[in-house]
Amino acid sequence: MSPAFASGATPVANQHCSIGGAAISGAPFGPPNQSNVALPARNDESPLLAFLTTVLPHDIGNGNVFVVSEKPEHGRWANHPCESISALATRISELDAAGSDTYFALGAFRRDGGRHVSRKQENAVVFRALWLDVDVGPAKPYKSQDQAVSALESFCESVGLPQPLTVSSGSGGVHVYFPFTEQVHRGEWQHAADRLKALCAAHSFDADGACTSDAARVLRPIGTRNFKNRTAPTKVTLLSRGEVTEFADIGTILAKACAACGASVTSIPSREKQLPAASSLNAQFTVPKSYPPSYAAVIAENCAQIGSFKAGEQQTEPVWYACLSVLRLTDESDLIAHEWSKADARYTHEQTAEKLARLKLDDIGPMSCGKFKELNPAKCAGCKHVGQITSPISLGRKSGSGTVSSNTLPPAPTVLQPSPPPPPLSAAPITVMQPTVAVAAQSFTGLVVWPSSPQEPLFTLESARAGRFIYTPPVPRIWLLKDCLPAGIVGGVIAPGGTGKTQALIQLGAAVAAGLPFCDTWETGEPGEALVLLAEDDDAEIHRRLFHIVRYLEEAYPNRGIKASVAKNLYIKSVIAENNLLTTLTHARTIHQTERLERVIATAMQLKNLKLIILDPVSRFRGGDENSAEDVTRFIEAVERIRSALPGVTLLVAHHTNKWSGQNEEQNQNASRGSSAFVDGIRFLMNLASLNKTDAQRVLPDERHLYLSATVTKSNYAPQQQAVFLKRGDGGVLTKTALPVAGGKGGGNILLDIVSRVLDSEPMSAYAFEAEFGGKTNVFEIGASGLRGHINQAIEAGYLIREVDVKNAKFKHLVVTEVGHAALAAQKAGSSK
Repeated sequence: MSPAFASGATPVANQHCSIGGAAISGAPFGPPNQSNVALPARNDESPLLAFLTTVLPHDIGNGNVFVVSEKPEHGRWANHPCESISALATRISELDAAGSDTYFALGAFRRDGGRHVSRKQENAVVFRALWLDVDVGPAKPYKSQDQAVSALESFCESVGLPQPLTVSSGSGGVHVYFPFTEQVHRGEWQHAADRLKALCAAHSFDADGACTSDAARVLRPIGTRNFKNRTAPTKVTLLSRGEVTEFADIGTILAKACAACGASVTSIPSREKQLPAASSLNAQFTVPKSYPPSYAAVIAENCAQIGSFKAGEQQTEPVWYACLSVLRLTDESDLIAHEWSKADARYTHEQTAEKLARLKLDDIGPMSCGKFKELNPAKCAGCKHVGQITSPISLGRKSGSGTVSSNTLPPAPTVLQPSPPPPPLSAAPITVMQPTVAVAAQSFTGLVVWPSSPQEPLFTLESARAGRFIYTPPVPRIWLLKDCLPAGIVGGVIAPGGTGKTQALIQLGAAVAAGLPFCDTWETGEPGEALVLLAEDDDAEIHRRLFHIVRYLEEAYPNRGIKASVAKNLYIKSVIAENNLLTTLTHARTIHQTERLERVIATAMQLKNLKLIILDPVSRFRGGDENSAEDVTRFIEAVERIRSALPGVTLLVAHHTNKWSGQNEEQNQNASRGSSAFVDGIRFLMNLASLNKTDAQRVLPDERHLYLSATVTKSNYAPQQQAVFLKRGDGGVLTKTALPVAGGKGGGNILLDIVSRVLDSEPMSAYAFEAEFGGKTNVFEIGASGLRGHINQAIEAGYLIREVDVKNAKFKHLVVTEVGHAALAAQKAGSSK
């Protein structure tokens, strides 16, 4: 055992703590005179109370500590505020006795007068410990509790940390505490917690980093029961006693260790006063009022510092931080801060989010003009606003006639920033799909109702003022598929089984990755990243489909570097035979979001230019009953959470049609299987279907199975779309085609007109041909994509073939076949009679 663990630390594994007051055999909390040993219990003090007193602040003044519980009768989480640690211990005992999974918040939270506030990070005030949460299990980094404890010992010895207090979570995991002799304010605690998190990463110690630095986190208290297995609940027990250390000593250890390994954090230890007495708590911790709206675009027009940041000019780190301090308080807040930061090659979502979180946490207002001038004097030279404003944020405020200048800047509003994401999705299946404490805490924070007290408003009225929408032009809509599918929404693709929806979705992913039109029809814009998760096709099938797709794209769009673009930007993964549920039905018949959802988000957040996520099919990702509107709505909320975590990313889910859809001549929204809540909740829907009876009569009977129609039946933000006909080619690749006109007059003539034009023109590829002759005002009077369909049909009819241009050896050009020549001759002979 390492020296750090040898100092007065007696493991007490397999000894159950009793909430009722019975002491653990062997004096579990150590002699009362050992003041540096954790859990110094008095004779009249229960083990639970001793534990809480060790790791929680003692003097919470006019504040609260929280119990968080899951009620077994309905599976919902609830926050229970308590005004003292003894009241907290009593409430924990009551909830555990009632059969509730029970947790406690690890800090003290402010109160606004006599009113309780929600358990959010910005409301956390003081702390008395740092903590770690170490997962254990077959699919986890540590396979056993002994392995986790051994790794913890090595980590503490390497860093120089004192002996921690450790707790068995009841499911094999380990909760780790480093208690302080005194309580410290949030700013100092956050800096130390961030350093501990960074050291875990630097030393490859696999603790949940999101938990370590989360001021609103909850863990299980000792002596309670873990009800994940309700038939055989397990106890949360003390594993080893730790040392109680002065916070200054912990801070010194962490600082030296970070310096030694090069670990760095962006938070600054703000040395604010400790929690005041009840009489002065409100004045110290009341959330400051928000101030008049300020518009980022207007600031950028009038301030050279912010304007250069928006324009993508590379900034030093201090200037970037100063710009973020201004932008986070504008109309689009974090969204615009991320969007403008992306122009820098050094940008990462996590780093930017962390800087924004620190600004909010420490309530940092907008940087002053003086600070900007100090950091980057060249940009402030010649500023016409010198002496009129104190910060660039004033330039974005509007009154009826223009910009309002103000030398008195009110304090910045406090805004909640989500915790960092969990580890990325791995190939290993998830066997336990219950919501984690992190998910539960995040999902249900602030939803508790205390009937005896006034309620906290849902949001500040200032944040809902219409003025933020009327002083500046809206941001132009961004499209994933031009004028059809907007970026940043949740949509669906539905089709009967075997129609070709998976093929179409893989082609969509490849088109987005290469920046090419989807099925030769819908433009995708600049190349971007796509993440495709397929729960019904294995790698061998994906290999076959994608190989043929890329081969077709290279032939259709030569000299475009298709292979390299798809290889770089398309991420496609078979998750067949895994538990992929993003929502799951609990024993209480309620739907919860799962850990898998968080891991999908963490995986996607690694991609810096992500444009599209595809989940195929929905039945493999949704828990509950597909005919239940409640269950389906909870699933839509889950995928909306993915979209919200990744602004600008479109998320498409594939679904099957109902058994009556094939009887309808016209495709519509009602074709979706299950509850209509699915279609109601998404913003876009495309139906893929075989040809209806009328259209099927226009093609040869033995080829009808090759055709399908693609119809956009719902698009909340785009004009109505006409149905597009697709045809399967080599390897199942779907290409746009045109059905022959009834009677053969129009359809037959245009094909032969194309053949004639090919004969009369210089050799060119199909792509070059449609570029040359496509367009409503050109010779064929149809668009380029429509012309492509007729070219494909002429090739399918045997009139044309693609041959290699031997001279250039770079692309294939169109050549008229003997059949094409014969058809032209027959047409001419018929017209001369």
